[in-house]
Amino acid sequence: MADSWRVHRRMGASGPWRAREPPGRKQVEHRRPVIGPLRPFIDAILEADSERAAASSGTRRIGSTTDQNRTTEYPVAEVTVRQYVRERKTGAGLSLRTTCIPQSYAAGQEGQVDWYEAWARTRRRAGQAAGVSLRSMVSGAAFHRAYQRATQQAFLEAHEHAFHLFCGVLRLLRYDNLKSA
Repeated sequence: MADSWRVHRRMGASGPWRAREPPGRKQVEHRRPVIGPLRPFIDAILEADSERAAASSGTRRIGSTTDQNRTTEYPVAEVTVRQYVRERKTGAGLSLRTTCIPQSYAAGQEGQVDWYEAWARTRRRAGQAAGVSLRSMVSGAAFHRAYQRATQQAFLEAHEHAFHLFCGVLRLLRYDNLKSA
């Protein structure tokens, strides 16, 4: 049985498929000797910031404070401090916010063009095809067209057909990978 699946016989005998759930991974607790002496100092600053309800300024303040102190006492990289602060804030539930910037576009303002290669199957043959995708940002409507070869003529023809579909030319076009076009 194990031989037919190209698995070693020991793995076949004690395979994970014999159990109802896959075996869990062993979590290793990583020691942090570099940031160890700074933990009480950083935790005190985070507690003071959370008491003042200014948790967002904690990272910047800790980063700049440790930059001043680390050269004299502890050789700690700023990245290490920022990573520890991020973990502590996530653990305390202080950094659960997500920032979203709403995007709004006027009609006919902006479009996005992508030129890519894909596998296509027709009645006659299957093989690689060059695809063009043009999407209007305001409506999300998309135009797709496939060609046998990726030529400049095909690229420009796809634009012409897309503009006909969208009833006009978009003011701004953003190209994903224009180098291949």
